[in-house]
Amino acid sequence: MTKKLLSAFLIAISTLVSAQITGNITDSNNEPLPFVNILIENTYKGTTSNDDGYYELNISTPKTYTIVYSYLGYKTVKRNITIDKFPYQLDVTLAEESVSLNEVVIDSEIDPAIAIMRQAIAQRKANLEKINSYKADFYSRGLIIIKDAPEKLLGQEVGDFRRCFRFY
Repeated sequence: MTKKLLSAFLIAISTLVSAQITGNITDSNNEPLPFVNILIENTYKGTTSNDDGYYELNISTPKTYTIVYSYLGYKTVKRNITIDKFPYQLDVTLAEESVSLNEVVIDSEIDPAIAIMRQAIAQRKANLEKINSYKADFYSRGLIIIKDAPEKLLGQEVGDFRRCFRFY
């Protein structure tokens, strides 16, 4: 009886330990992609691929998952899978994504500060009205006194810390 119970327990543990999603991640040229982020959507469970693009994502419950593959410079891929039994093999190919920025024009004849000042001047009346009706929910006033401050710190004179610091 004890041997049967122990055998059943070991089989159950080995099934749970081997429960996983495995696979390889490559680019469009079939080159392995290292350090790709792989995670189950809306969870904190995830992993990364190794130097050869291989990964193992350990899960123990057969059900439907959305697996997200993301890597800088490549389009993010989401795969919806339904797992009936383990291990589950899922290979993915990521496509390159080109990222381009808008053109920046620099003109030495135009000072950008002038445009900012003109906007501030245009908002002068509204800003003055805000100042007239300022209201605070909290006010704090205090005094800081440093007692027994050392004359030197790491061989350097620290100055006069014995005076009071007031803040409002």
